[in-house]
Amino acid sequence: MKRYFLAAMLCLLILAPAGRAQNRDIIEMKQSLALLQGMVRELQRNFDEKIAVMRTLVEQSTDQVAKLNNELAAVQQSVQVTVGNAGQ
Repeated sequence: MKRYFLAAMLCLLILAPAGRAQNRDIIEMKQSLALLQGMVRELQRNFDEKIAVMRTLVEQSTDQVAKLNNELAAVQQSVQVTVGNAGQ
């Protein structure tokens, strides 16, 4: 009976440090995962900000191109009128 008890105690003593090492590894992995998740959130936030700025710039460029097209159409019409009047 004492032998079984001693054998069981010996097994517990041998296996306990391995369990602690695994626990430590799991804790380190959880910390690394939390850090990585924070980095991904920060990256997503920065990406969203950059996309918002780019969207605004594209909208401004589109508006400027539309305005330029209107101005060019007016210039073209004016040139045509001038050329038409010069021919008469």
